[in-house]
Order: sequence, then structure tokens, then C-alpha cells
Amino acid sequence: MKIPFSNRTVDVELPNTQGQAKVTVKNIMEDFHRPTGDNFPKLFEAFVLLSPRKVGITCRTALNMEEVCHLGLTFRDVRLTFNPVRTAKWVNITRLSYGIPNEAIADALKP
Repeated sequence: MKIPFSNRTVDVELPNTQGQAKVTVKNIMEDFHRPTGDNFPKLFEAFVLLSPRKVGITCRTALNMEEVCHLGLTFRDVRLTFNPVRTAKWVNITRLSYGIPNEAIADALKP
């Protein structure tokens, strides 16, 4: 079983790219591939373009996220700074009836 995404996923704000080519997942991956080289497929699991200047990055493991933080990534020659979330809790609910709305579960877990 993999650990929860919160230990290995981070949203990154990209630098202003006015006058440059449109930001795509492909060119983000190409930029991140340079410093990581052959380790790129071992480190990263997914890239999701959240907006024109924001990307969600998921590493394969929490240790890979630590390595990426240590490496320091750049996008279009601008160094990116980010800190992954580290305060998540994993909750397993047994005997939960099918079809319970998410809001009802969230309300029950608030306390």
C-alpha cells in the first residue's frame, strides 16, 4: 500500500511566463527532467496542470519528495520553492453503508 498523497504531493506556483510559450505539462516535465536525469521516472508519479501558473506534482514516495526538495527544481531558469504538506491523517472507516454522502462523513469526523 502506498502512503497518502499528502506526503508526496505538492502544488507549485510557476513563475510569470508572459511573452514565453504556453505552459503545458509536457514542457514542465521537460524542465524538471534536466536536473533529475535518469532518476526522473523513479522520482515522479504525476504532473497535473491546475491553472496556467500552477502545477500539482506527485512523487512516487515521501522519500522521493524529500529528494526533490533537496535537489531544487527550476522552471524556465527560475528556481522554485515549495514545501510538501506533512500534517495529514489517514482514516479508515469500517462498516460504512454504501451511499453515505461525503458531507455526512465530514460532519461526523469534525469532532
